[in-house]
Amino acid sequence: KKIVSFSIQYMENYSNDALLAGEMFMKSRLYSNTAKYKYLYNEIGNNISDIKEPSLKGIQDEINSGEKSYTINKSGFRDIRVKNISAKLLEINKKLEASCLVIILMTTGMRNSELVNLKRYPEIEDDEYFHIKRDIKKTAKTEEGEEQSICIPLITKKAIEILSQIGEIKDG
Repeated sequence: KKIVSFSIQYMENYSNDALLAGEMFMKSRLYSNTAKYKYLYNEIGNNISDIKEPSLKGIQDEINSGEKSYTINKSGFRDIRVKNISAKLLEINKKLEASCLVIILMTTGMRNSELVNLKRYPEIEDDEYFHIKRDIKKTAKTEEGEEQSICIPLITKKAIEILSQIGEIKDG
């Protein structure tokens, strides 16, 4: 119960920040170490406002704390004191991904294998209720499986959409 509650709150309150963290992480991989941290410092410190996600807000606060966020080494380059920014960004994004998985699995009754085989941006019908079609293989009458439509709550629809966005970010 606590895990589901945490997952719902995290997704509803911090999904935009966590998606942004994932995008910054993926973009930072294009740079060498020094350029990577310069990019991340600039993005997090100067170009993002209204951060709510606690870990990302903590990174921003540390970056913007002035001289304390870096030192000048013997070569004249900044040594960054905010350690493992990339790892922290990835952790934030993974926390959102895990939250979405928990919500989907707990509200649909899907098996892990069914969720893994779900298409990115699956078709969600909006009649009186939201419906999603999924392929059932384990209990199907044929080896190919059968399609089944199930009702889902709005929170699950959001989790599926966010999970699809995370997949796009990971793919670049």
